[in-house]
Amino acid sequence: MTLDDVIASPGGIPIVQGGRIVGAIGCSGVTGDQDHQACQAGVDAVKK
Repeated sequence: MTLDDVIASPGGIPIVQGGRIVGAIGCSGVTGDQDHQACQAGVDAVKK
């Protein structure tokens, strides 16, 4: 899928509770894998 002026890259993770998306954490600044790890750490912290 492509959209004008949009670049898809890793680094965003939805926050899911009870099977529903209640928010999301996204970041960008290093590699896609590193962005993903940072976001996952944030999601894990929120779920505690």
